[in-house]
Amino acid sequence: MSLQQYIEELSSQNTDYKFPEQAINQAESLKSLSSDLYTDNIRFIYELIQNADDAQAKNVILTILEDQYLIITHDGRKRFDEKDLQGLCGINNGTKKKDLDKTGYKGLGFKAVFGKSDCVIIYSNGEYFRLDSSYKIKWNKEWKTANQELWEKENDRQFIYPWQINPIWTTTQQIPIAGEQCFFSDQYKPRSPLEDYLKTKEDKFLSYDYVSSHPCKNEDLTEWREFFSTLGVQEELHPIVYHRTLTSYEAASRGFCEEYLSNISPDGKHLVDAFSELTTITFIQHTKNNYEFANFFWSYVVKYISPEILTQKIRVYWGHADKRGATDGTLLEDSDYIKWFVKNIKCIPTTEKTCELSSNVFSDQKELKDLCSKYMSFSSISVPQNKTQWNEIFNFKTKLSINDYFDLIEKIRYDEKNLKDNLERIQSLYSHILKEMYYWSGDERNTAKERTKSSYLLTENIQWKLSSDLYFYMEDNRANNALNDAIPCLKLDFKNRNDLHLHDFLELFNIKQIRMNDLNLADEKSSPAEYFRRKLIEISPFLKKWLKYEGVSTDVICLIDRKLQQEHDLIESDNLQLFYHKIFVRETTVYFDNKRKQLYVKRPWDSDTTFIDLPNKLCQLLNIQGFEKNIRFLLKGTIDEIKKHFNSNSIEIPTEKDIVILKLLLKTDVLQQPKFSSTSESKPNTSLIPVKNDRSTETSITNNNDHLLVLTPSCQVVPQHYQIPFYDAIPALPIQNIRPRKENGERLSTSVFIGSSENSVDDIEFIDICSITDSRLMSFANLNHITGECDASDLDTGRIGEEMVYKYLLKEHREQSNSVIIKWLNQNRETHLPYDILLKKNGKTYYIEVKSTRAYNQHIFPLSINQIETLLQQRENYFIYRVYIDEKKFLILDNIRWRLMQKQQLACLLQILTVPSE
Repeated sequence: MSLQQYIEELSSQNTDYKFPEQAINQAESLKSLSSDLYTDNIRFIYELIQNADDAQAKNVILTILEDQYLIITHDGRKRFDEKDLQGLCGINNGTKKKDLDKTGYKGLGFKAVFGKSDCVIIYSNGEYFRLDSSYKIKWNKEWKTANQELWEKENDRQFIYPWQINPIWTTTQQIPIAGEQCFFSDQYKPRSPLEDYLKTKEDKFLSYDYVSSHPCKNEDLTEWREFFSTLGVQEELHPIVYHRTLTSYEAASRGFCEEYLSNISPDGKHLVDAFSELTTITFIQHTKNNYEFANFFWSYVVKYISPEILTQKIRVYWGHADKRGATDGTLLEDSDYIKWFVKNIKCIPTTEKTCELSSNVFSDQKELKDLCSKYMSFSSISVPQNKTQWNEIFNFKTKLSINDYFDLIEKIRYDEKNLKDNLERIQSLYSHILKEMYYWSGDERNTAKERTKSSYLLTENIQWKLSSDLYFYMEDNRANNALNDAIPCLKLDFKNRNDLHLHDFLELFNIKQIRMNDLNLADEKSSPAEYFRRKLIEISPFLKKWLKYEGVSTDVICLIDRKLQQEHDLIESDNLQLFYHKIFVRETTVYFDNKRKQLYVKRPWDSDTTFIDLPNKLCQLLNIQGFEKNIRFLLKGTIDEIKKHFNSNSIEIPTEKDIVILKLLLKTDVLQQPKFSSTSESKPNTSLIPVKNDRSTETSITNNNDHLLVLTPSCQVVPQHYQIPFYDAIPALPIQNIRPRKENGERLSTSVFIGSSENSVDDIEFIDICSITDSRLMSFANLNHITGECDASDLDTGRIGEEMVYKYLLKEHREQSNSVIIKWLNQNRETHLPYDILLKKNGKTYYIEVKSTRAYNQHIFPLSINQIETLLQQRENYFIYRVYIDEKKFLILDNIRWRLMQKQQLACLLQILTVPSE
């Protein structure tokens, strides 16, 4: 900080006498003190050398000019500060008496100088002040005399005052300086007009009196500039490179920041004593917190100064004088002053008319500006992208950090006047978070989690609420104002509602998720939707061919008929209304009761309003998300239109043999797994013989005392449930019907099963998850509505098992959250991959497939061909978790390939489904 303010305040205090006689008496005392303090004529020189020693100087130079001026300079580290000023201009008020490292005494030593000189000029850190006997103080009107001359005449006495303690701020206009230290004032019209910015900071501008006082006043300024330029006067900002070695004190006197100069030596034990190859830019020190000048300065510098000059390596000298650190120095990488300056000094002009650290300023990018607007600091200087070195020096921010996102939301929240204008900006912010949060590190996620505890977000009715108090309705892509009247719901636009990472976003902000089944349905005049069911049966063969053409997994395709015809009730109603805690939310056209497996549609089911949501619900039910447009086309189009489309896109058109009609079964018939005695023996010679009948005949098939009912359509179908007769009498899971082969009279269908050799499995890790009590886990106790065995391929049962394993893995690795990544691939929608969960740990990736069942003794389950291929390829990195939902336990099957080869607790079976041709 400049000493000017302190000097002017101290001068005012030390000249504020109630009576002029007081000033005279103190002046006489100081005069006698200065003359009598030391009898030695050159003692004052010792005092000045002591001052240099107190400033930790290593070199002192004494110079005598024209036998009139004694100049003493030194390279001490310490600058002249406020305390030094008070000690110099007081009596017994020195700064040395309490400091044992200083050689001065009682604050009186410097007063010896006044016995030998009537004018003392002191220079430190680019500033001057003087103690001058010829300086006339301002006459005090309270002394009851108009002026000094009148007072002296009336009192017959010369007025003197204690000039020895009156510091006078001195400009360079009062002290001649070298030409190379001068700059042209603005009146000379230099290339860089600097005077207007710096006239209160620096007094190095050439006086225009040379021109105005010259007889020939019309002389061209160009000649004057040329003349003074030969004397070294400068007219623009430019880099300065100090090739010679500068001590820390010398560098500080040339404008280098003390914080930079107080570097620790490379060995970490010493301070750096000196520097060479230091590089700076003229007047850079005045950009600190000076927006107007900083804006002009950096715009000029970036345009006209090459950054290569500013990024040279510097050499530092340190340690004991006879060691290499002090003699040869050490070359430092990436320690140039300019890069340090912009990083540590608030010198970068911003669009907010302030100066900031470069690390807190965003680069001038349109996308960032559109997102952040006035709420974040952007550089007001333009740095072209092709000037890569300047971009490296400034290192402006090019993206929002975690804290930036939350700070920006908070700033928008407090700007209530512009809330309407910021609604779109808030959605853009959410969109950026959704896009980037997948790539956040563990530390970044922890930072975000901490910030969400106090984060406020906007509701549908435009109110700010704590995020943990918010809800979000997951079943609709549109805003729901009625629901928001009942509970505060997060406001999200259509794009953000459909983002793949929405679930993670809501989890991050602790926002409660509401689904349709959390609402209560009130239906009117409901009845079975028979026409709707017939339409689904009619388009089912086309749908399966289309899915096959698009590469959808056969595991998904083979379940479509069963889901549409047997597992779910289709109900048509005049009106469907949704309530939340008895509060009406809205009317709907489609409602799926997941608990009861009932799909409600508003009558008529094929109306345009019902078709807004119906394809989406059907895709969720059939686990074919992303196929909504195709479903809509199949439901709306005629058979001829569908065939035409298939022909134009080279999709195989189904035949009558592809039509599968299944008899409606009771819920328990569909889900119930046939029970077998654990002591029953296998009968290798027993075969399954379907009875051939006409299309409307019910066929009774008896095998091992299990009774099944099958409705035989125009082409024979395989019964839904049957026993594997050739392997330990262990029951198999239901297998979907497959159309007959064309080349012969038999229909062949193969499925692969992995089963344990015994009902109890040893050596394979058996996990009990009853101890998991995290409230965020799904409520496994609320599964009582599921009766019997659930096929592991079923979406709902599969998701239950997958979530159990996912939550278990999160808990098991919670202590290693920064080094372990766990991703539930089907969390938002079915991916159709041959594995459900990815676990990355110690540079390795593990693939986890989850197979779920309700039956405690069901150890057989199907594998798709893709799962088999992945199992063989990934070897020990592929795991199968067999989940027993009712038992809240699961098995971890590892080293599957090896176990199969060695017949260690696992066996692989092929099941052949054979039906004679008609």
